Amino acid sequence: MSDDENPWREYWEDPVSIDRDDEDTSALPFLPPLPGQDARSTVRRPVEVEQHLWPHCLESGALAIAALLVTAWALNRFPQAVPTWAIASTGLVLAVIVAGTALQVTMSVPVAAWLLGWGLLAAGWLTAARLAGLWHPVLWFALIIPGLVLAVLGAPAIGHHRDEIRRAAGDAEKRRAERKLRKWEIMFRQLGVSARILLEREPEEGGVREVYGRVSKPGDPPGWRGIQFSQLAALAPLIAAARRLPEDAVQFSQPKGSSSADFVLHLREETGPRADVYLPAENQPRTINRPFALGVLANKRPFELLYREVTVIIIGVKGSGKTNLENVFIAQLARCIDAVIFMIDLKGGRAARPWMMPWVQGDTPRPVIDWLATTREEADLMLDALLAGGAARARSGQGWEKIIPDADTPAVILVCDETAVMTGHGIRKDGLSNFTLAQKLSQLVETYRSEAFEQLIAALRGNVDIMGTTGVKAMSEVRIGLRVTQASDGSSVFPDDPHAAQVLARIRDKGDGIAKVGADLSPKIHFYRMSPELIDNIARWAGSIRPAPEPRLAAAMGEAYEQRWTREHGATLLAEWRQSAGIPPEPAQDADDPFWSIVAQVDDPEARIDPRHAKIRELLRHRGPAGYTVGRIVAIMANDGMTTPRETITRWLGKDKERGLVHATGKPLHRWVWQGGHAPDDGAGD
Repeated sequence: MSDDENPWREYWEDPVSIDRDDEDTSALPFLPPLPGQDARSTVRRPVEVEQHLWPHCLESGALAIAALLVTAWALNRFPQAVPTWAIASTGLVLAVIVAGTALQVTMSVPVAAWLLGWGLLAAGWLTAARLAGLWHPVLWFALIIPGLVLAVLGAPAIGHHRDEIRRAAGDAEKRRAERKLRKWEIMFRQLGVSARILLEREPEEGGVREVYGRVSKPGDPPGWRGIQFSQLAALAPLIAAARRLPEDAVQFSQPKGSSSADFVLHLREETGPRADVYLPAENQPRTINRPFALGVLANKRPFELLYREVTVIIIGVKGSGKTNLENVFIAQLARCIDAVIFMIDLKGGRAARPWMMPWVQGDTPRPVIDWLATTREEADLMLDALLAGGAARARSGQGWEKIIPDADTPAVILVCDETAVMTGHGIRKDGLSNFTLAQKLSQLVETYRSEAFEQLIAALRGNVDIMGTTGVKAMSEVRIGLRVTQASDGSSVFPDDPHAAQVLARIRDKGDGIAKVGADLSPKIHFYRMSPELIDNIARWAGSIRPAPEPRLAAAMGEAYEQRWTREHGATLLAEWRQSAGIPPEPAQDADDPFWSIVAQVDDPEARIDPRHAKIRELLRHRGPAGYTVGRIVAIMANDGMTTPRETITRWLGKDKERGLVHATGKPLHRWVWQGGHAPDDGAGD
């Protein structure tokens, strides 16, 4: 087709003359501001006079008056050299030439008229000065008064000229912008879509081009029947092919606060994998009641999520970045002074271990992850404890309709990694079926949202084979999809959005994904990356601000929670981690070995009392006649972040008994009771 036969040729030749849709789009909330956007407005504005023009013109007027006085003095000194008629005619000719040249160069009538006024004043006054004499009083008034008037008029004249230059530049920018928009409209027309393009946003470095548009109404133009967003989004691969870009370089989204006719086309024109963006190192206490960032959008703006009263589910193929995204969540939650983190990591605690090591090594008073389950049995105990804790909070009536987390009543975040091992594939092991665990998890998700219990669940797919039931996914208001192998797997994340499912199947970069928060679907997100050094830094810093469950919640969760680090599961984990960190284990006491009976009788008068030993004495003193069993002391110490082996506590209590500080009640309770009349720091050290 030749250019003359092209029906869209008029778009290219004079885009401004084409009538645009008469809809008012000046106040659309989703359109980002652009530099120079005022240039697109057709409303005439008053002339803008820059403030510095006023003194500048007055100074120039004073110099011009002084120059005329000097010229008149010189001409009158030699009257025979220049005749009077020559002064008048030369002045008039020069005035006309200067004004005409100014009009030709600036195309500004006010500037030309202003310069012509100065020329006429100069010619007339110099002629009068020759005839009447330089020192005639009237002649001075005839120069100063008109000169001051012309000096004052110079500011608006020059201001008008500069304003015209700005308007011309704005009109030129408007025409260029309109021409770009018309090109996009032509492309959509060729693809069978009638749309008005409102704005094109140039990409930042490494960013994407954003094209904001609105599909036309049915019948405008004639014969147009309209289109749904899903049909429009299906054009993304065609646009990518037309622009010679990878298949995942084009995506459509609907801006928040817009109508169903509005859309944004995201076009990433750079090829190759995106550079990793690491979580910013902002070690400052924060609250879970405010949004935190999880990654960056293609336009370099952060993607933020308010993690309150929602269940988050992360779906992605193996190796798509689920564990990394979990670490981003944990890092942001660790900075919150009103959030306690529990975790079910059925991969032997591999994902949780980096967060625990600073505490295991004794560098922080509390761990980032308050309770960790690495077996199905421990996960069952944790779910039962959480259900009991949720019921206790519900009975308390705190917060009327819901609990607002704070440092005294923190939110409880349950992170589930490798969910399929716990709830999927019909697993039945050690008397626990996947359905039993899935039901408990679903009950926790469905029932205790208002008690500040939140969940973060990662899985390979969102179907029943993995999740055990449909309850968790049905209640997940926040769904994050990472790379999947096929669109059908993406449909398990976004069952009502085929376009989003196809976007997940086209993702190439590890760690990229899209999120659906309520009804709002985000553009593609480049989630932050984590590193071992970053995790260690955050874990060491956050260990000093980690909260503990309030006493009511801890009591409701019972011994399952209190003994989480002292019973076999937790103790084994700690022993393995201590060994891997090179921390020598405390020697076990053998009742048949005479060495321990000898050591128990030896006091070191120079030894300082262990802080844990002092804490145990303080507990017994405050407890009074009721006393504590050794098991209860072990649980309390672990809950306070001062984990102490049972054998060590027994040895300390034995020494305190010999010193007369405590006594044992004997069977059947075997409680240790503080002896009255002693202070907790009485006696020798350990």
